[in-house]
Amino acid sequence: MISGSVCLWLLSAAYAQSGPADTMWAKVTFYDFHADGSNPEFNPDHRAGVYKGMVRDTLSPDRKPLRGSNPFFSQNIDKWFRPWEPGDFKVPVYQSNGRLDRTINASYDTAFKNITIEDSLPFLHIGDGVYLFERSGRNGTEEFFWIDGKGFGNEPEGYNHNYSFTMELHSYFTYRQGLRFEFLGDDDVWAFVDNHLVLDLGGIHTAQAGTVDMDSIGPLLGLVDGEVYQFDFFYAERHVTNSRIKITTNMITRADVRGPIVRRAVLKPSAEINSKDTLSISFNTPILCEDLFDAPVESSFVYKSDGNNLLKGSSFAGTCKNKYINSVKILVDVSSNILQQNDSIGFRKGSIHVTDPEGNHPSNPVKVKVEVNREASIEVTGYPTPASPDKEFDSRIRAAYGPVIGNNKAGALIGFYSKIPLQLVPGTDYYGTADIYDGTANLVQKNLPLKSAGTTGVYGVYWNIKNRNKRIVGNGTYLVVIKAKFYDGEKTEKRIKIAVSR
Repeated sequence: MISGSVCLWLLSAAYAQSGPADTMWAKVTFYDFHADGSNPEFNPDHRAGVYKGMVRDTLSPDRKPLRGSNPFFSQNIDKWFRPWEPGDFKVPVYQSNGRLDRTINASYDTAFKNITIEDSLPFLHIGDGVYLFERSGRNGTEEFFWIDGKGFGNEPEGYNHNYSFTMELHSYFTYRQGLRFEFLGDDDVWAFVDNHLVLDLGGIHTAQAGTVDMDSIGPLLGLVDGEVYQFDFFYAERHVTNSRIKITTNMITRADVRGPIVRRAVLKPSAEINSKDTLSISFNTPILCEDLFDAPVESSFVYKSDGNNLLKGSSFAGTCKNKYINSVKILVDVSSNILQQNDSIGFRKGSIHVTDPEGNHPSNPVKVKVEVNREASIEVTGYPTPASPDKEFDSRIRAAYGPVIGNNKAGALIGFYSKIPLQLVPGTDYYGTADIYDGTANLVQKNLPLKSAGTTGVYGVYWNIKNRNKRIVGNGTYLVVIKAKFYDGEKTEKRIKIAVSR
């Protein structure tokens, strides 16, 4: 019997390389807000400058900034880095100095409506493990308008760029001497290390510089050499003049830290001496089977006890039968029968992410089962708002949802985005169905097809705004209920309300 805890880490095949990559794609999330003046915290009349204390010194439990003691047009900063949720009709009214004057109840709940955009930024290796990302309008680079033409499109009217957005980046680093994070740009910028604020450049301002020197900060935070810590970066573009960013760092060394998470791992010992035990691993999201099976087991996972890698010489059980898988079995090649009676999955405390094995040995590994809500992987949006039989789809929607809309010029489109692949309805070319109900729960339309928009993860439902008698419906709010199945057969149901105005 092996005493002590057994630790398991997931390692993306992208990390299995020697030396720094020439280009490292770091995953980021954008939240695009309207820049047309409807949001009181983006593009307000302001007094330019750096305002420290806009956020607290620590993050929320879901690793988002919290409103600090010195807000500056930022009363609702809790909405800057989260997907929009309808139902909040409270809108702040500000004084000219950016302080809250009062809060009003508006007749609409869309002041802080945003569109979430998942993307990646290319960091170029400039030597000695240091990477650079620059879009400052200098050094041969354009300014930082990464989501032009996306989200709400280029706003305000008459401008050639998409203003008013936020961005977040989450990564990990192994603490050692010589780590630095240097920033130059505008507007609001905050950086956190191990849940502590280390860079505070809040406010609507011209390009400002800031440096995080871990040789100085690390001892103050009590960081331990060789341990892995989280790095969180938040950026906001809130004025229509410029958008500049320049990051030089050797701290963002893991580009895909939001990759698959190990949800559960179960070791089943064999009853026979000198036979192979079975380690079953399940993930929170489907992964490409061939990507996993092409790499040796010991380079994809680390399963250690007392310094011994128990996966050395092990093999995957079975072969790829499906494009996506959400679990895998490993035959653990051991020289003698080992009954694991104290198996644990090692995670850093306070993190739901499994970290990779590059020098990472979290202290006090604990038994953790990570449960992931699949419904959180789905976003549903209605276009246009309100819908009308006379209002034609704009070119942006037509380009994004052409296979769904077809030759129809007007109507209602319900966009359906799923990070997890959906399953085709047997014998059809669609992935689910939608039913539509009026305000008194009467069924208006039934089994409208949920079709692929031609882009991975993007689906949609088209409604011609007619009832089952082929008559145009009246003004009002309608409930759309979409039913589908994930690729492995698990059911999902999403609901959204859409308004119709004739």
